[in-house]
Amino acid sequence: MEKNTRFRINLSTRELEVEGSEDFVREYAEKFKDVIKAFSGTKSLTPMDSVPQNSVPVQSQSQTGQQNMPEVFGAYFQQFPRETSDIDKVLIAAYYTQMYDDKNIFSTVTANKHLKLNGIKVANASQAVKNQINAKRVFSVSSGKYRVSQAGIEYLAELQSK
Repeated sequence: MEKNTRFRINLSTRELEVEGSEDFVREYAEKFKDVIKAFSGTKSLTPMDSVPQNSVPVQSQSQTGQQNMPEVFGAYFQQFPRETSDIDKVLIAAYYTQMYDDKNIFSTVTANKHLKLNGIKVANASQAVKNQINAKRVFSVSSGKYRVSQAGIEYLAELQSK
């Protein structure tokens, strides 16, 4: 039985992933060397330019219109209304965490850590994530790992504009 191998590139969420046998992945790794160089030198390339038509792109910062995501969570959080609910505070922290994660994911613990470090207390971060999943703003990637959905990104943009 052949073992599957994965070849994955993030380059700040422009993402390119090939999975299969080791020989298959090695063949594609060689073919994509020039593409990888092009990705790393291009600032305006959108994820849609590099995704085959039959696949679904991972949501990225460039798709949200938030090209200048602050490096400090507190600065990002300040862009939202004061009367933001605890459930939405967790979503804000989750999205921020996801944007700086190599795998474009977040965990409840890391999102809540950003909130706590900024003196923001929420009643139950785990329940807030469950509520966001039910609202289809977040989906599970693996056990304890989540990703903010396109609906969640759009909701944050709407919330931010209030």
